[in-house]
Amino acid sequence: MKIVVDYDRCESNGVCMSILPEVFEVRDDNFMYVLNENPPESMRKLVLEAVNSCPTAALSVVEKEAAPDNSPKSAGTDGAGGAAKSSG
Repeated sequence: MKIVVDYDRCESNGVCMSILPEVFEVRDDNFMYVLNENPPESMRKLVLEAVNSCPTAALSVVEKEAAPDNSPKSAGTDGAGGAAKSSG
């Protein structure tokens, strides 16, 4: 899961931080920061509570999709390993 913040809506009121300070923090500059936008599954219940408690509906959760395996296989590669080479 990934936490998404609509900063145009966020008022940094700290409701999310009061529920889950390990993930949300309102600093002295009065801006809300997400300390871990990909929290562990064990925090799901509290993340959803924070999202649902946001008075401005600035928080949401998106589920991360499994990335397709597009990595090059060792057989048949050019040996460059995907690294750029400079000519100079």
